[in-house]
Amino acid sequence: MAAQPESARRWPLDFHLGWMAARALQTFFVVGSLPNAYLAWKSGDSLDLVSSLIMLVAVFAFFHRFATGEIDSQGIHYRRYIFSKNLPWQDIREIQWKGNRLIFVRKDKNILVRRLDFVLNPVTSSIPYFRHRQNLDTQLPPILERIHAFISDSPEIVSVPAQSRWIVRLFMTLTTLLVAIMLMRILLAAF
Repeated sequence: MAAQPESARRWPLDFHLGWMAARALQTFFVVGSLPNAYLAWKSGDSLDLVSSLIMLVAVFAFFHRFATGEIDSQGIHYRRYIFSKNLPWQDIREIQWKGNRLIFVRKDKNILVRRLDFVLNPVTSSIPYFRHRQNLDTQLPPILERIHAFISDSPEIVSVPAQSRWIVRLFMTLTTLLVAIMLMRILLAAF
């Protein structure tokens, strides 16, 4: 059997264990929340039922963006759950490199299916990412070089911060608030 030409070969895009971990966590949260929702429905506690359903929708919406797939000269061949789909290179508006994730932002789609997150191998992508963020001379991960090789007029690959500033600020604010409340309760309990 003859070897396939370089342009016809498909290259794995992501670290499959990351996708499997995302699907396992999603399944765990859904299966863990269903008994609570069922008991709330049977007891007639509508507030608990609504909060359980909101949690299920939030978990589904968060984990829905993760995909696994391969790339070739035609585009991205990916799947989120079971069925495979194709995304041609022309339908991609932006490519974001964010730590050990590669995010493809699609054109003309709703907010739930617009983003495709692929979890890269952290061993090969994390160090080059942080070196690139500090403007040090570093080699890009092999998958980014292959994307540039497949498409000549590719969307710009943007290296974005690993965490948004507002998320870090919110986390620090909540942590400070919780520590202050805990210290206040300890001091009040001592007197």
